[in-house]
Amino acid sequence: MENFKTLVEEMKLYFNVTSLEMVAEKLGLKKSTAIGWRQRKRISSHAILKFNQLKYKQNNYINSVDKNLQQTEKINNKDTILIPFYKNYYLSSDFISNSNIITQTIPFNKNELNHMFNLQEFLKIGIVSMIGNSMEPTIKEGEMIVFQKDNSSIEGGIYIVEYQKEILIKRLKKRPLCLISDNKEYPNINIKKSNELKIIGRIIGAYKINYKKL
Repeated sequence: MENFKTLVEEMKLYFNVTSLEMVAEKLGLKKSTAIGWRQRKRISSHAILKFNQLKYKQNNYINSVDKNLQQTEKINNKDTILIPFYKNYYLSSDFISNSNIITQTIPFNKNELNHMFNLQEFLKIGIVSMIGNSMEPTIKEGEMIVFQKDNSSIEGGIYIVEYQKEILIKRLKKRPLCLISDNKEYPNINIKKSNELKIIGRIIGAYKINYKKL
């Protein structure tokens, strides 16, 4: 309930509007959508994702640059790394080689990454926005998730995976092989054939962007 109120106030402040119906309009949705949000005391994951994307487009540290500019910045600033942000989980198990799906990058200071997530190696890192509440309370809906393709498969580790053409964020259990949600309202996903499960990367941390309009 408290998170709902906080998010509503953040959205109203960001769009400079006074009602939830006006927020829905700003997100390109029908005003009536706000009625459902009020009844459930919860903003839909689709709306949160759209809101996050709007904020990123407007924020100075989200860059849409060509490959040459990215390479130049990487070379000239050894303390900064550009991490690809994947919209709507639009990635696959070969996300490192498939550069066509990367539309935005987020610059991070390497020292800050090390402090936040105890990250030592700065290779094969990506960011997605958490959709849904299946991993609460560990990862909350709307949080930004940092993952790394480190070729690991740690028992009990949280991974972003591709299974049956869906991108999922779950805990990995090996015996028997299944995917587990931290939210106990969700059932385990049993994997019958191990070759159907493709691990994209290990989740190394999550963070939340707090905005204040002045």
